[in-house]
Amino acid sequence: MSNHSFFRQFAKRSVKSSAANNNAVIYTRVSTKEQADNNQSLDIQRRKCLEHATSRGYTIMGMFGGTHESAKNDERKEFNRMLRFVKQKSSGVSRIIVLTLDRFSRSGANAIAIAEELKREGIFIEAVTQQIDTRTTQGQLSQNINLVLSHFENQQRRERAILGMTEKLLKGYWVGKAPLGYTITKVGNEQKIIINEQGRALRKAFHMKVELQLDNTEIARWLRGQGVKVSPQLLTLTFRNVFYCGFLSHSLLPDQVVPGRHPKLISEEMFRRLNDLQASKPQGYVHAKEAPAVPLKNHVRCHRCDRPLTAYIVRKKGLWYYKCNTVGCKMNVSARALHQGYKGLLSELVLEPHLVEPFKAQVEAVFHSLNQESAEARREV
Repeated sequence: MSNHSFFRQFAKRSVKSSAANNNAVIYTRVSTKEQADNNQSLDIQRRKCLEHATSRGYTIMGMFGGTHESAKNDERKEFNRMLRFVKQKSSGVSRIIVLTLDRFSRSGANAIAIAEELKREGIFIEAVTQQIDTRTTQGQLSQNINLVLSHFENQQRRERAILGMTEKLLKGYWVGKAPLGYTITKVGNEQKIIINEQGRALRKAFHMKVELQLDNTEIARWLRGQGVKVSPQLLTLTFRNVFYCGFLSHSLLPDQVVPGRHPKLISEEMFRRLNDLQASKPQGYVHAKEAPAVPLKNHVRCHRCDRPLTAYIVRKKGLWYYKCNTVGCKMNVSARALHQGYKGLLSELVLEPHLVEPFKAQVEAVFHSLNQESAEARREV
Protein backbone atom coordinates (compact mmCIF):
# COMPACT_ATOMS: atom_id res chain seq x y z
CA MET A 1 0.00 0.00 0.00
CA SER A 2 1.41 3.39 -1.01
CA ASN A 3 2.08 6.01 1.66
CA HIS A 4 0.31 9.30 0.87
CA SER A 5 1.81 11.31 3.76
CA PHE A 6 4.55 12.80 1.55
CA PHE A 7 1.97 14.25 -0.84
CA ARG A 8 -0.14 15.99 1.84
CA GLN A 9 2.19 18.99 1.81
CA PHE A 10 0.93 19.73 -1.71
CA ALA A 11 -2.77 19.61 -0.76
CA LYS A 12 -4.92 22.74 -1.18
CA ARG A 13 -5.43 24.65 2.03
CA SER A 14 -8.99 24.83 3.37
CA VAL A 15 -10.95 28.02 2.88
CA LYS A 16 -11.31 30.03 6.08
CA SER A 17 -14.85 29.06 7.10
CA SER A 18 -14.96 29.07 10.87
CA ALA A 19 -13.64 31.06 13.78
CA ALA A 20 -9.93 30.27 13.82
CA ASN A 21 -9.16 31.53 17.34
CA ASN A 22 -10.76 32.72 20.55
CA ASN A 23 -10.23 36.46 20.02
CA ALA A 24 -13.46 38.43 20.22
CA VAL A 25 -14.92 41.91 20.58
CA ILE A 26 -18.13 42.94 22.35
CA TYR A 27 -20.65 45.37 20.86
CA THR A 28 -23.51 46.88 22.91
CA ARG A 29 -26.01 49.59 22.05
CA VAL A 30 -29.38 51.11 22.89
CA SER A 31 -31.65 53.02 20.53
CA THR A 32 -32.23 56.26 22.42
CA LYS A 33 -30.27 58.78 24.48
CA GLU A 34 -32.73 58.29 27.35
CA GLN A 35 -31.89 54.58 27.48
CA ALA A 36 -28.17 55.40 27.34
CA ASP A 37 -28.49 57.88 30.23
CA ASN A 38 -30.40 55.30 32.26
CA ASN A 39 -27.55 52.86 31.44
CA GLN A 40 -29.27 49.75 32.85
CA SER A 41 -29.73 48.04 29.49
CA LEU A 42 -26.13 48.74 28.47
CA ASP A 43 -24.84 47.33 31.78
CA ILE A 44 -26.91 44.17 31.33
CA GLN A 45 -25.73 43.71 27.74
CA ARG A 46 -22.08 44.19 28.74
CA ARG A 47 -22.33 41.81 31.71
CA LYS A 48 -24.11 39.06 29.76
CA CYS A 49 -21.62 39.30 26.88
CA LEU A 50 -18.65 39.15 29.27
CA GLU A 51 -20.13 36.12 31.06
CA HIS A 52 -20.64 34.42 27.69
CA ALA A 53 -17.06 35.16 26.62
CA THR A 54 -15.58 33.99 29.95
CA SER A 55 -17.51 30.72 29.94
CA ARG A 56 -16.08 29.90 26.50
CA GLY A 57 -12.55 31.03 27.16
CA TYR A 58 -12.62 33.91 24.69
CA THR A 59 -10.06 36.73 24.82
CA ILE A 60 -11.76 40.13 24.61
CA MET A 61 -9.76 42.37 22.26
CA GLY A 62 -12.03 45.40 22.55
CA MET A 63 -15.37 46.79 23.76
CA PHE A 64 -17.43 48.87 21.33
CA GLY A 65 -20.76 50.70 21.45
CA GLY A 66 -21.81 51.51 24.97
CA THR A 67 -24.04 54.34 23.73
CA HIS A 68 -27.25 55.09 21.83
CA GLU A 69 -27.12 54.26 18.11
CA SER A 70 -30.19 53.58 16.00
CA ALA A 71 -29.83 50.27 14.13
CA LYS A 72 -32.32 51.07 11.36
CA ASN A 73 -29.33 51.95 9.21
CA ASP A 74 -25.64 51.15 9.52
CA GLU A 75 -24.19 54.67 9.64
CA ARG A 76 -23.21 54.38 13.31
CA LYS A 77 -19.93 55.75 14.62
CA GLU A 78 -19.22 53.01 17.17
CA PHE A 79 -20.53 50.27 14.87
CA ASN A 80 -18.27 51.37 12.01
CA ARG A 81 -15.32 51.85 14.37
CA MET A 82 -15.79 48.23 15.44
CA LEU A 83 -15.98 47.01 11.84
CA ARG A 84 -12.77 48.83 10.94
CA PHE A 85 -11.03 47.29 13.95
CA VAL A 86 -12.07 43.67 13.38
CA LYS A 87 -11.20 43.84 9.66
CA GLN A 88 -7.60 44.69 10.50
CA LYS A 89 -5.57 41.50 10.22
CA SER A 90 -3.49 42.60 13.19
CA SER A 91 -6.56 42.47 15.44
CA GLY A 92 -6.86 38.70 15.05
CA VAL A 93 -10.58 38.90 15.89
CA SER A 94 -12.81 36.01 14.84
CA ARG A 95 -16.01 36.77 16.76
CA ILE A 96 -18.30 39.75 17.40
CA ILE A 97 -20.34 39.10 20.54
CA VAL A 98 -23.74 40.79 20.94
CA LEU A 99 -26.58 40.08 23.34
CA THR A 100 -29.10 39.59 20.50
CA LEU A 101 -28.82 39.91 16.73
CA ASP A 102 -30.97 43.05 16.68
CA ARG A 103 -28.26 44.75 18.76
CA PHE A 104 -25.94 44.16 15.77
CA SER A 105 -28.27 45.62 13.15
CA ARG A 106 -31.90 46.14 12.11
CA SER A 107 -31.10 47.13 8.53
CA GLY A 108 -32.24 43.84 6.97
CA ALA A 109 -30.55 43.06 3.66
CA ASN A 110 -27.65 45.38 4.39
CA ALA A 111 -27.02 43.60 7.70
CA ILE A 112 -26.91 40.26 5.87
CA ALA A 113 -24.39 41.71 3.40
CA ILE A 114 -22.18 42.93 6.27
CA ALA A 115 -22.39 39.54 8.01
CA GLU A 116 -21.45 37.79 4.75
CA GLU A 117 -18.49 40.12 4.24
CA LEU A 118 -17.30 39.45 7.80
CA LYS A 119 -17.67 35.70 7.28
CA ARG A 120 -15.36 35.86 4.28
CA GLU A 121 -12.81 37.46 6.61
CA GLY A 122 -13.25 34.60 9.08
CA ILE A 123 -15.27 36.74 11.52
CA PHE A 124 -18.60 35.53 12.88
CA ILE A 125 -21.42 37.22 14.79
CA GLU A 126 -22.24 35.41 18.02
CA ALA A 127 -25.48 36.32 19.82
CA VAL A 128 -25.57 35.36 23.51
CA THR A 129 -29.32 34.65 23.63
CA GLN A 130 -29.57 33.06 20.17
CA GLN A 131 -27.35 30.01 19.96
CA ILE A 132 -26.82 29.77 16.21
CA ASP A 133 -23.91 27.95 14.58
CA THR A 134 -23.27 30.17 11.56
CA ARG A 135 -20.60 27.79 10.29
CA THR A 136 -23.44 25.69 8.81
CA THR A 137 -25.84 26.52 5.98
CA GLN A 138 -28.83 26.13 8.31
CA GLY A 139 -27.18 28.40 10.87
CA GLN A 140 -26.52 31.09 8.27
CA LEU A 141 -30.15 30.86 7.13
CA SER A 142 -31.38 31.20 10.71
CA GLN A 143 -29.15 34.23 11.30
CA ASN A 144 -30.32 35.87 8.06
CA ILE A 145 -33.98 35.27 8.98
CA ASN A 146 -33.41 36.89 12.36
CA LEU A 147 -31.72 39.91 10.78
CA VAL A 148 -34.53 40.35 8.23
CA LEU A 149 -37.21 39.97 10.89
CA SER A 150 -35.46 42.50 13.12
CA HIS A 151 -35.75 44.94 10.22
CA PHE A 152 -39.42 44.00 9.74
CA GLU A 153 -40.19 44.51 13.45
CA ASN A 154 -38.47 47.89 13.30
CA GLN A 155 -40.69 48.89 10.37
CA GLN A 156 -43.76 47.67 12.27
CA ARG A 157 -42.85 49.83 15.27
CA ARG A 158 -42.28 52.77 12.93
CA GLU A 159 -45.76 52.31 11.45
CA ARG A 160 -47.31 52.27 14.92
CA ALA A 161 -45.36 55.40 15.90
CA ILE A 162 -46.49 57.18 12.72
CA LEU A 163 -50.13 56.30 13.45
CA GLY A 164 -49.81 57.75 16.94
CA MET A 165 -48.10 60.94 15.71
CA THR A 166 -50.71 61.43 12.98
CA GLU A 167 -53.53 61.20 15.54
CA LYS A 168 -51.79 63.79 17.74
CA LEU A 169 -51.36 66.17 14.81
CA LEU A 170 -55.03 65.85 13.83
CA LYS A 171 -55.94 66.82 17.40
CA GLY A 172 -53.78 69.94 17.13
CA TYR A 173 -50.71 68.77 19.06
CA TRP A 174 -47.29 69.33 17.48
CA VAL A 175 -44.87 66.39 17.20
CA GLY A 176 -41.12 66.71 16.87
CA LYS A 177 -38.73 69.57 17.58
CA ALA A 178 -40.31 72.95 18.30
CA PRO A 179 -40.03 75.48 15.43
CA LEU A 180 -37.71 78.47 15.82
CA GLY A 181 -39.09 80.85 18.45
CA TYR A 182 -40.93 78.21 20.49
CA THR A 183 -40.08 75.96 23.44
CA ILE A 184 -41.84 72.69 24.29
CA THR A 185 -42.58 72.08 27.97
CA LYS A 186 -44.71 69.54 29.83
CA VAL A 187 -47.40 70.30 32.37
CA GLY A 188 -48.19 66.95 33.96
CA ASN A 189 -48.68 64.59 31.02
CA GLU A 190 -49.75 67.35 28.63
CA GLN A 191 -47.50 69.05 26.11
CA LYS A 192 -47.36 72.82 26.22
CA ILE A 193 -45.66 75.04 23.63
CA ILE A 194 -44.68 78.57 24.63
CA ILE A 195 -43.17 81.54 22.78
CA ASN A 196 -39.59 82.18 23.93
CA GLU A 197 -37.26 85.21 23.65
CA GLN A 198 -36.26 84.26 20.10
CA GLY A 199 -39.95 84.10 19.22
CA ARG A 200 -40.53 87.64 20.42
CA ALA A 201 -37.65 88.85 18.23
CA LEU A 202 -39.01 86.80 15.33
CA ARG A 203 -42.42 88.43 15.74
CA LYS A 204 -40.75 91.81 15.15
CA ALA A 205 -39.04 90.32 12.07
CA PHE A 206 -42.46 89.44 10.62
CA HIS A 207 -43.59 93.05 11.14
CA MET A 208 -40.37 94.36 9.58
CA LYS A 209 -41.03 92.25 6.48
CA VAL A 210 -44.68 93.28 6.10
CA GLU A 211 -44.60 96.89 7.25
CA LEU A 212 -41.11 97.98 6.09
CA GLN A 213 -40.70 95.41 3.27
CA LEU A 214 -37.05 94.90 4.21
CA ASP A 215 -34.87 92.36 2.41
CA ASN A 216 -34.40 89.00 4.15
CA THR A 217 -30.66 89.61 4.35
CA GLU A 218 -31.24 92.82 6.33
CA ILE A 219 -33.75 91.14 8.63
CA ALA A 220 -31.43 88.16 9.22
CA ARG A 221 -28.63 90.59 10.13
CA TRP A 222 -30.93 92.36 12.62
CA LEU A 223 -32.01 89.02 14.12
CA ARG A 224 -28.38 87.98 14.64
CA GLY A 225 -27.95 91.16 16.65
CA GLN A 226 -30.85 89.96 18.82
CA GLY A 227 -29.21 86.58 19.36
CA VAL A 228 -31.25 84.70 16.74
CA LYS A 229 -28.92 82.95 14.28
CA VAL A 230 -30.86 82.46 11.05
CA SER A 231 -29.85 82.64 7.39
CA PRO A 232 -31.85 84.58 4.76
CA GLN A 233 -32.77 81.24 3.14
CA LEU A 234 -34.13 79.82 6.41
CA LEU A 235 -35.96 83.06 7.01
CA THR A 236 -37.80 82.58 3.70
CA LEU A 237 -39.01 79.16 4.90
CA THR A 238 -39.92 80.61 8.29
CA PHE A 239 -42.10 83.29 6.69
CA ARG A 240 -43.97 80.52 4.83
CA ASN A 241 -44.54 78.32 7.90
CA VAL A 242 -48.22 78.35 8.91
CA PHE A 243 -47.24 77.27 12.43
CA TYR A 244 -46.61 80.94 13.24
CA CYS A 245 -50.23 81.91 12.56
CA GLY A 246 -51.70 79.01 14.56
CA PHE A 247 -51.91 76.07 12.12
CA LEU A 248 -50.07 72.76 11.77
CA SER A 249 -48.54 71.52 8.52
CA HIS A 250 -46.58 68.27 8.57
CA SER A 251 -45.32 65.61 6.15
CA LEU A 252 -47.58 63.12 7.98
CA LEU A 253 -50.59 65.24 6.88
CA PRO A 254 -50.03 65.65 3.14
CA ASP A 255 -52.03 68.49 1.57
CA GLN A 256 -53.58 69.34 4.94
CA VAL A 257 -53.36 72.08 7.54
CA VAL A 258 -55.14 71.75 10.88
CA PRO A 259 -55.71 74.28 13.67
CA GLY A 260 -53.01 73.98 16.34
CA ARG A 261 -53.29 74.26 20.12
CA HIS A 262 -50.18 76.44 20.41
CA PRO A 263 -50.10 80.26 20.75
CA LYS A 264 -49.93 82.27 17.53
CA LEU A 265 -46.86 84.41 16.88
CA ILE A 266 -48.68 86.54 14.28
CA SER A 267 -52.25 86.90 13.02
CA GLU A 268 -53.64 85.03 10.05
CA GLU A 269 -54.09 88.39 8.30
CA MET A 270 -50.41 89.26 8.68
CA PHE A 271 -49.42 85.82 7.37
CA ARG A 272 -51.60 86.36 4.27
CA ARG A 273 -50.14 89.83 3.65
CA LEU A 274 -46.57 88.57 4.04
CA ASN A 275 -47.02 85.66 1.65
CA ASP A 276 -48.79 87.80 -0.93
CA LEU A 277 -45.60 89.86 -0.84
CA GLN A 278 -43.41 86.74 -1.10
CA ALA A 279 -45.44 85.40 -4.03
CA SER A 280 -44.65 88.52 -6.02
CA LYS A 281 -40.95 87.57 -5.86
CA PRO A 282 -40.73 83.94 -7.07
CA GLN A 283 -37.46 82.18 -6.33
CA GLY A 284 -37.50 79.85 -9.34
CA TYR A 285 -35.96 76.82 -7.64
CA VAL A 286 -36.65 73.39 -9.19
CA HIS A 287 -35.90 70.18 -7.35
CA ALA A 288 -34.48 67.38 -9.51
CA LYS A 289 -36.18 64.01 -9.42
CA GLU A 290 -34.43 60.70 -8.81
CA ALA A 291 -32.71 59.36 -11.94
CA PRO A 292 -34.04 55.92 -13.02
CA ALA A 293 -30.68 55.22 -14.69
CA VAL A 294 -28.95 54.96 -11.27
CA PRO A 295 -31.34 53.08 -8.94
CA LEU A 296 -28.51 52.09 -6.58
CA LYS A 297 -27.75 55.72 -5.65
CA ASN A 298 -27.65 56.00 -1.83
CA HIS A 299 -28.29 52.23 -1.56
CA VAL A 300 -24.77 50.96 -2.16
CA ARG A 301 -21.77 51.99 -0.10
CA CYS A 302 -18.15 52.85 -0.77
CA HIS A 303 -15.91 49.86 0.02
CA ARG A 304 -13.25 52.22 1.36
CA CYS A 305 -15.10 54.55 3.72
CA ASP A 306 -18.60 52.97 3.96
CA ARG A 307 -20.42 56.11 2.77
CA PRO A 308 -23.51 55.85 0.48
CA LEU A 309 -22.60 56.45 -3.15
CA THR A 310 -24.09 59.30 -5.14
CA ALA A 311 -24.25 59.48 -8.95
CA TYR A 312 -23.61 61.83 -11.87
CA ILE A 313 -23.79 61.79 -15.66
CA VAL A 314 -21.09 62.67 -18.21
CA ARG A 315 -23.39 64.45 -20.65
CA LYS A 316 -21.05 64.38 -23.63
CA LYS A 317 -20.93 60.58 -23.50
CA GLY A 318 -24.38 60.04 -21.99
CA LEU A 319 -22.83 57.72 -19.38
CA TRP A 320 -23.70 57.49 -15.68
CA TYR A 321 -21.19 56.94 -12.89
CA TYR A 322 -21.40 56.29 -9.16
CA LYS A 323 -18.96 58.08 -6.87
CA CYS A 324 -18.14 58.59 -3.21
CA ASN A 325 -18.39 62.15 -1.93
CA THR A 326 -15.88 61.69 0.89
CA VAL A 327 -13.07 64.20 0.42
CA GLY A 328 -9.94 62.39 -0.79
CA CYS A 329 -11.64 59.02 -1.35
CA LYS A 330 -11.79 59.25 -5.18
CA MET A 331 -13.90 56.08 -5.48
CA ASN A 332 -15.55 56.23 -8.91
CA VAL A 333 -17.20 53.42 -10.90
CA SER A 334 -19.31 53.26 -14.04
CA ALA A 335 -23.00 52.54 -13.48
CA ARG A 336 -22.88 49.74 -16.07
CA ALA A 337 -20.11 47.89 -14.21
CA LEU A 338 -21.74 48.32 -10.80
CA HIS A 339 -25.13 47.17 -12.09
CA GLN A 340 -23.58 44.02 -13.57
CA GLY A 341 -21.80 43.25 -10.29
CA TYR A 342 -25.00 43.84 -8.33
CA LYS A 343 -26.96 41.48 -10.60
CA GLY A 344 -24.29 38.84 -10.04
CA LEU A 345 -24.58 39.26 -6.27
CA LEU A 346 -28.36 38.92 -6.38
CA SER A 347 -28.07 35.71 -8.43
CA GLU A 348 -26.08 34.14 -5.57
CA LEU A 349 -28.82 34.74 -3.01
CA VAL A 350 -30.62 31.49 -3.71
CA LEU A 351 -31.83 29.01 -1.09
CA GLU A 352 -31.09 25.30 -1.35
CA PRO A 353 -34.27 23.55 -2.57
CA HIS A 354 -34.74 21.58 0.67
CA LEU A 355 -34.70 24.83 2.71
CA VAL A 356 -37.38 26.72 0.74
CA GLU A 357 -40.45 25.22 2.44
CA PRO A 358 -39.09 25.48 6.03
CA PHE A 359 -38.10 29.09 5.31
CA LYS A 360 -41.58 29.94 3.95
CA ALA A 361 -43.30 28.30 6.91
CA GLN A 362 -41.16 30.12 9.47
CA VAL A 363 -41.50 33.54 7.81
CA GLU A 364 -45.29 33.15 7.35
CA ALA A 365 -45.72 32.21 11.01
CA VAL A 366 -43.71 35.17 12.25
CA PHE A 367 -45.34 37.63 9.84
CA HIS A 368 -48.80 36.39 10.90
CA SER A 369 -47.92 36.98 14.56
CA LEU A 370 -46.49 40.46 13.89
CA ASN A 371 -49.46 41.47 11.75
CA GLN A 372 -51.80 40.48 14.57
CA GLU A 373 -49.82 42.70 16.94
CA SER A 374 -49.98 45.55 14.44
CA ALA A 375 -53.76 45.17 14.04
CA GLU A 376 -54.20 45.25 17.83
CA ALA A 377 -52.02 48.35 18.06
CA ARG A 378 -54.12 50.11 15.40
CA ARG A 379 -57.29 49.35 17.37
CA GLU A 380 -55.72 50.87 20.47
CA VAL A 381 -54.71 54.10 18.74
